[in-house]
Amino acid sequence: MKKLYSKPRNLRKKWQILPAVLVLTLLSGMSVSKVFAQSIDKSNKILTFSASSFNNESNWSVPAGVKVTKIETWGGGGGGAHGKATGPACSGAGGGGAGYATIYSLNFTHNTSFKVRAGRGAAKVTSHGNGNDGQDSWVKNSSGTNLVYAQSGKGGHYNGLAISGGGDGKGGAYGSGSYNSAYQGAAYHGGKGHDASGLIGTGGGSAAGASCDGTTGSSTAGVDVYPSCGDNPGSQGGKGFGGVGGTFGAGANAGEAQYGGGGGGSYTGGAGGGGDGVVRMFYSCNISNITISASSTSVESGAQIELSCTTVKDLSSGEVVPGTYTWNNDLGVGQSKSANPTSDVTYTVTYTNDYGCQKTASVSVTISYPVPTFTSRAEMYMACAGEVVKIEVDGLPAGYTYAVYTQQTGGNYSNSSDHTLFNKTNSSTEYAWVQAISSGTPVGARLQVPVLASAFCGGSTQDQSCGANGTSGTNLYY
Repeated sequence: MKKLYSKPRNLRKKWQILPAVLVLTLLSGMSVSKVFAQSIDKSNKILTFSASSFNNESNWSVPAGVKVTKIETWGGGGGGAHGKATGPACSGAGGGGAGYATIYSLNFTHNTSFKVRAGRGAAKVTSHGNGNDGQDSWVKNSSGTNLVYAQSGKGGHYNGLAISGGGDGKGGAYGSGSYNSAYQGAAYHGGKGHDASGLIGTGGGSAAGASCDGTTGSSTAGVDVYPSCGDNPGSQGGKGFGGVGGTFGAGANAGEAQYGGGGGGSYTGGAGGGGDGVVRMFYSCNISNITISASSTSVESGAQIELSCTTVKDLSSGEVVPGTYTWNNDLGVGQSKSANPTSDVTYTVTYTNDYGCQKTASVSVTISYPVPTFTSRAEMYMACAGEVVKIEVDGLPAGYTYAVYTQQTGGNYSNSSDHTLFNKTNSSTEYAWVQAISSGTPVGARLQVPVLASAFCGGSTQDQSCGANGTSGTNLYY
């Protein structure tokens, strides 16, 4: 009997398992040290425990940097029976499909330990005989309590012309699934191998789907069956392969069944083996953010700065999570870098680990320009309203220009067409404000230059001299 608290998501994409491999060591306390190869689907965040590596129950713990959010498993599929053409003739029935179980909405973090077993599919039989049973798959907690359990499919049988497909119910052709009721989950059973009839091998049952029971094998030779909720191995359970009939039958897709599908039976020729079971754990990233520190965020062109970023850690345990820190602007990899910017720039570091988890941080650095020391003077020390005064400077370093403004900060150029000119607007004393310019960027404080009212504007003669004024150096007027 299946349990269903809430229907799991019906995943319909074919899984693309990336070639990345994570080496996992057994937990401390085991008498023998082993390593296991486990594939990682970084795009979909899935860890796959294959029957080839986890056929024996093995301890495994959640690595730093991830948390497990869903677990699912299929058992191994049953094999088809091998018939014979003489003495007396008999046909082979298809093997049963395996069960499926899942729990989800989980929050298993770093160092949570499990006991994992992915069952093998039944080995094919190569001579007259009944099909072999597959192996069960499961995930238990560290205390040995089942979290998910997927029974294997059973082997098909032969018996003269009265052939049955491996039985029924819990001890029958298909495998059932179960899960720990302390969690949200679902479980489904596989499809029964079809009873054999006549001189023809019949098909194996499909494995359970991720949201439905499996499908009974076909009575027609060569016809595959799938769970009704999908036909993509790896997301909906393995298909049950059709049997092969006829005196010259050529086997029954032996060994090709996947994710717990049943193997096809045969009349003559080789019968099909069952598909391997599997355990899959879906995960999410559980790592800290990173930040960048810079020795300075405003430097002169070409000056060296030091950049460094914080270390990524597991959010639950605080343990450092190994990964690669890659910088833009050709700085390479590493947590600390030196740079010599010549223009305003943003430096970005991207952290990536073996599970496809990423974090990114950036810092902007602007180029500052040294403030030059210079003096300024006016070509006329006095002027009448409406006249234009040429403001000149002495001691401005090479590469710098200057501009004349109407006020100490902000404001506009005094003369829009020639920024070195000052337009006198009235008969009283006015002030020009001079600022150095480097590569189009104003630098330093503005220097104050008084422009006096000429006594001649009113028809009388007056001799005036000006003392020092301004914020840098000596201002000379003549």
